[in-house]
Amino acid sequence: MARAYRRHNGGHFPGHLRDAFIEAVAAYRAWESDEPEPTISVEFGYVERQMTLTQVCGLLWNCTDILPSGEVSELEYRGIELRTNTYAGAARAMKSAIEDTPRAVD
Repeated sequence: MARAYRRHNGGHFPGHLRDAFIEAVAAYRAWESDEPEPTISVEFGYVERQMTLTQVCGLLWNCTDILPSGEVSELEYRGIELRTNTYAGAARAMKSAIEDTPRAVD
């Protein structure tokens, strides 16, 4: 019997969530720090929802799937050090980098 997906347990995550993280990496690459944090569209129960990059990182916090090498290279090029090449490792490192990004003051 297949084990049900439960995000808090970690392990293998659904493809649409992994794809959303890859979109988040692309949005991070294009983000200028003087702009608001980007959002991307993520599907939940067949409904699209806008989420910030930080929120998307939280979704993949425990995902042990291996991140594709292109995204690993992109994050490392941006100065983000990954402890592991998993989505979880990348999500944790990218969230930390987002929190450390200087923001323009209104």
